[in-house]
Amino acid sequence: MRHDEPISANRLRATVRAPALAALLAFGAVACGSKPFEGNDSGTDAGQIGDAPSFGDTGDASCGLGCNVVTCDGGGHTTISGTVYDPGGNNPLYDVLVYIPKFPNDPLPPIKHGPTCDACAATISNVIAVTLTDATGKFTLTDVPVGKDIPIVVQVGKWRRAFVMPSPVVACTDNPFPNPTTPKDRLRLPAKKSEGDMPLIALSTGCDPMNDLLIKVGVDPTELTPATGTGMVHVYQGKQSDFPLTGSTDAYAFWNDANAMNKYDILIDACECFPNARGSVAHANLDAFLNAGGRFFGSHYHINWFSGRLDEGATEPVPADMFDAANWASDWGIPGPGPWEIDSTFPKGKAMADWMHVLYPSDAYGSMPVDSQTSIVEDILSTKPGISQQWIVDKTNQIPAYISINTPTTADADKRCGRAVLADLHVGTPSSSLIEQEAVLEFMFFDLAACVIDDAKPPPVPQPN
Repeated sequence: MRHDEPISANRLRATVRAPALAALLAFGAVACGSKPFEGNDSGTDAGQIGDAPSFGDTGDASCGLGCNVVTCDGGGHTTISGTVYDPGGNNPLYDVLVYIPKFPNDPLPPIKHGPTCDACAATISNVIAVTLTDATGKFTLTDVPVGKDIPIVVQVGKWRRAFVMPSPVVACTDNPFPNPTTPKDRLRLPAKKSEGDMPLIALSTGCDPMNDLLIKVGVDPTELTPATGTGMVHVYQGKQSDFPLTGSTDAYAFWNDANAMNKYDILIDACECFPNARGSVAHANLDAFLNAGGRFFGSHYHINWFSGRLDEGATEPVPADMFDAANWASDWGIPGPGPWEIDSTFPKGKAMADWMHVLYPSDAYGSMPVDSQTSIVEDILSTKPGISQQWIVDKTNQIPAYISINTPTTADADKRCGRAVLADLHVGTPSSSLIEQEAVLEFMFFDLAACVIDDAKPPPVPQPN
């Protein structure tokens, strides 16, 4: 029987009684395929998929693990709960897909790099149970299969990692996934490609150390390589760069090469401390990249990818849809009076405020303290309804310091698949941990990688299929 063949309802569930449950937990491996469940992982963390686990309770070839889903007496449920963390295992993450694949002996679908316009529901297939993490990183999978070696996949866009439950799942009760004190042993996204799948990122350097931010959220330093290297973060040299990397090539030549740009999933441009001209071809390339489903993270002066603003009143032409995405200031570098706060009037903004309060409980709810050595300048006058969304705003004058734009801006909100984030916030002073203004950058970094949705709506939970 094919994996996509319909399954009758009576085969999906069996009412649990104690003797039947004992027999279910006792049976051995069922031949359901020739390959083990693959998570692209060779690590040794507890519960993590490494060297081809032996799945004991895989159901049969027709319904896979669906054969192991049971109906509990009294309306109860079999659940798995836990918390998902960033690649460093330090901060919980919001809006992470958590799911159980129906056929654990089949490899996960391959990740295709480059801009794509896939709908959210297309990112997973053949799953038994699926959910999203909340603002505290917590999740509960309901009506999960019972038995040993139950696989769990965590995914944000093209970040994906596979695990197995380290103990058998017991029917009709909650089964917590362990949350050890050692960060690297937690249920977390991959820090390096040997642990799972990662997006391919192009990082253009400048005087804002965005490379430090990536390492602080847990990306392994070995993944930062020149474009000719094997890392998942390819470093290109911008102007005023504070992160020279042997072998890295010119960012401006990269921006003017559409074919090179379209190899990547995410572009990160660190502020260069000067509003340098990007070039008309580069602007058109970025516009096409975003409209095809690419993701862009622009720090401070890289706002001029959209505004076209240079120095002392000079401008360069940009595509109309980029320029019309927000209202831009006419001059650079005007410090905002502050204080700054998170706009919690829309669903994801509320989630960011909740998330920040988990990380920094001593801060006033919704506040966004700024490092005393880093001021916020105000280069975005306001957003445009239905096109751009503010996230961080000056409480005094209501000028945003952080906005997102879903693309193509001319498409209906639910048809947009690209995303740009423009921030007047900078990476703070060097430290091993994130300060508040860096934490909101982390939140937006993983939100940028996630499935693009209308910001006016909460992220929908994909339906099992």
